[in-house]
Amino acid sequence: MTTLKHKIVLAIIALTVFNLNAQDIHYVRKQLERLCSPEFFGRAYYQKGDSIAADYIAGQFEGFGLKSYTSNYFQEYSFLIY
Repeated sequence: MTTLKHKIVLAIIALTVFNLNAQDIHYVRKQLERLCSPEFFGRAYYQKGDSIAADYIAGQFEGFGLKSYTSNYFQEYSFLIY
């Protein structure tokens, strides 16, 4: 009987731990909808949607108190446009 009680307690602890580390699906959906909105121009480079989205994401990182490896949250990159 003691083993069953231990298993139940361990199961409750495991469920609690997994639940605490789960993503907030409502927050994720809200952010996805926001980044896909016309306000960000589809994150296209030709209307600076990529810069608008990058600024927004950097603001979110700062709001969460995340530390940056550099002086800001941005990393330079380039890509070819055909």
